[in-house]
Amino acid sequence: MRRFVLAAVAASMALAGWGCGSDSAPARTPVGPAGPAGRGTLSLAVTFNPWPTRTAKPVAVQAIDAVVAHVYSAAGAEVASENLQLAAGTASGRLNVAAAQNLRVALVYLDGVTVRYVGETSNVEVAAGDSTVVKIAEDYLGTSVTAPISAPVGQSYRVAWMARPHVTGYELQEATTVDFSGTVQTVYTGSDTAVTVAAKTVSGVTYYYRARANTVYGFGPWHSTGTAATTAGPVGGTLIIDVPVPPDEPTAGLVANLPGGSTMEFLWMPAGTFAMGSPETEVGRATNEGPQHPVTLTKGYWIGRREVTQAQWQGVMGTGPWADITWVTPEPTSPAIYVSWDDAQALIHQLNVAAGDSLYRLPTEAEWEYACRAGTTTPWSFGDQATDLGRYAWYEANTVSVGENASHMAGAKLPNRWGLYDMHGNVAEWCQDYYGAYTAGSATDPTGPATGTVRVLRGGGFRAVAAGTRSATRDSHAADGRTHGNGLRLVRLR
Repeated sequence: MRRFVLAAVAASMALAGWGCGSDSAPARTPVGPAGPAGRGTLSLAVTFNPWPTRTAKPVAVQAIDAVVAHVYSAAGAEVASENLQLAAGTASGRLNVAAAQNLRVALVYLDGVTVRYVGETSNVEVAAGDSTVVKIAEDYLGTSVTAPISAPVGQSYRVAWMARPHVTGYELQEATTVDFSGTVQTVYTGSDTAVTVAAKTVSGVTYYYRARANTVYGFGPWHSTGTAATTAGPVGGTLIIDVPVPPDEPTAGLVANLPGGSTMEFLWMPAGTFAMGSPETEVGRATNEGPQHPVTLTKGYWIGRREVTQAQWQGVMGTGPWADITWVTPEPTSPAIYVSWDDAQALIHQLNVAAGDSLYRLPTEAEWEYACRAGTTTPWSFGDQATDLGRYAWYEANTVSVGENASHMAGAKLPNRWGLYDMHGNVAEWCQDYYGAYTAGSATDPTGPATGTVRVLRGGGFRAVAAGTRSATRDSHAADGRTHGNGLRLVRLR
């Protein structure tokens, strides 16, 4: 199993859309030979339950690739983390930790694309020489919608639902047919957990309700029992409706065949609005990152999950511009470097010719930052702590400072929350735009200045300091310039 280590699971993970069932008092049983003095063993077992009423995930991400346990002290400091072993729908593992009380154990998994919270348990005790067993079962959290079985004509009534974690809002619809054919009315859209339905004026009509949940990724599928609702008569009863969190986005689902026999994986970025640039208070901020302004992307797009690799470039172009460069790892899965913006356009031209369509291009600067941030507003896509950067990026502290003066294999570090690798560090990535100053005010589908002398680069590189790899960091270079630190990532339109 590949090594997969996550950043510290903050308390805010309790907002995630999955809960856990856990032993309130974990059993403590003796082990064989005692471990090092003052240390005990923490044994973990995880059971993954079926996902009822959930839209099926793409086949490419059905399997759970890794489950990671994080152990935190009573003060909140991470004291251990370890990959668990997967077998027959379960995961288990043993972590040797210092004897302590009130430990907190949190679990996450990587399902091929997205890091998702499983659950956690607190008040775990580990005694020297003993084994503490913690069992956690993934539990799908549905919700219930309550509505009167019937209501007198002329009397309004209340429809309410239980709040769900990891949800930004809800939508409730009403119809007079169980299959919601014909006229359908949206009764409520918003973040509240109840709505007063206006009084009905016709007796003997049954009204059916269905609901869906919304997250930062968009709305999930509709769900309803399809049986009970509201009609004229006495008040009372409960209508149970499952409101699942929408399927994970982006989803793996587009693997393009390239000339030369290689492939390239793309992930879907949904349309949305984000704050582009950095706030004036952000540590390490440069003046060219402002003013921070709202940007709306009205169309979703596919973007490369990884930077274009040497193997992909050579398969299409038949060249290796990096061949005689010192600062390079001669590895097919390492990024293609020493390529200019003009070179990138030549690669794109060849790909579009082979495809017989204009499918490929570089991302705009706005598309690049939107994908990098993956719904976050922090300096990096994983948070605001530079001490966590080494888990996600190749940068000066874990390359040049330790004698590794070169880029590294694409995808060797952790992905951002939308599944994209190396958005921070490794190599700076060309964008389509001319470089220019931001303008104040909102923008829709921006493509940068109409003219210019240099092109945009994003993401920093392996020689960049931590601040130079932030989501808002901007750089530029002449379109015909080639350096050991510049590479690219592609967008595919469909």
